[in-house]
Amino acid sequence: MVQADTQLLRVIDGWQRRQAWPHAVLLTGSERSGLFSQALYLASRLLCEQGQACGECAACQRVSRFSHIDLHLLASPPTARHFGLPVAEGAGDRYVIRKEDVLETCRALSLKAHAGGWRVILCLRPEEMNKEAANTLLKTLEEPGDQCLFVLVSSEPKALLTTIVSRCQRLQLRPQTRAELCAAWSEEGCEHSKADVLAAMDLRGMSVSPEVLQALRPLAMGWLKAVNASHGGQELDLAEAMNRQGMPESVLRVLRSLLSDLLAIDAACDDEDLTHRDRTEELRGLVSLDPLAMAEVLDTAAAALRRNVSLISILIATARGEKLT
Repeated sequence: MVQADTQLLRVIDGWQRRQAWPHAVLLTGSERSGLFSQALYLASRLLCEQGQACGECAACQRVSRFSHIDLHLLASPPTARHFGLPVAEGAGDRYVIRKEDVLETCRALSLKAHAGGWRVILCLRPEEMNKEAANTLLKTLEEPGDQCLFVLVSSEPKALLTTIVSRCQRLQLRPQTRAELCAAWSEEGCEHSKADVLAAMDLRGMSVSPEVLQALRPLAMGWLKAVNASHGGQELDLAEAMNRQGMPESVLRVLRSLLSDLLAIDAACDDEDLTHRDRTEELRGLVSLDPLAMAEVLDTAAAALRRNVSLISILIATARGEKLT
């Protein structure tokens, strides 16, 4: 049985006691702090036969296996795979929630709950919705059905439409410290320096796996050095190397984390506050870059990817500080 976060438990107990559940909840925090398991706990409180997320009844068992007929998933295929959830055969590998995905979920909600009670929709990483999907979800949240709860689970709530956020009851899990997250990564076998970087990226909503960090950070650092030195050919070679990795969203996360450190260095922040503090000297050497202009381009890059703008085009625009069209 999943143990609920203390603050989350207090809020849910109040909703249940008053029988005043919201129709939409935005659950935020670091993914490493147990966002997904807390979202499942929230679903279990509504779908449990005892109404207590007992973890023992048939309904709770089905929720834990994500096979409950009144528990619906809204997520991009790779995100669903990341959380070990079922994905339809032939599903793609793009981190995009499409309008069609939202409409399919809405069609399922047009039917009555099979168990005669609540229906729960878990929307994982809603920031991956493209513009059309986000607007479709917004309309659904404006006209919610009876006994229907949307649980949006995000470590990057700032990337969501403010109108979507405003229609949700927001719950933030207790933030873990960098040291706590670093210890958790170390327990999984990561060397300390890598665990420290992964922990900082978790805290900043830029989570990647150890394997992704190992594959992409050398390429991203090399690319920044090439841009800094105006080595156009090397810059393009490294951009193509990152593109061949086949994970553009992760490339953007690693680059964003490096540029955030450059901005922190420019602002004379303490080195201990850097994400990549094991690469401080290398970062300090990138004196010819304009990290603010580059970061502003990257702020719009995730949305550009969802519009099918290529990673190469995004990297070229970022290197030159040019707005994406």
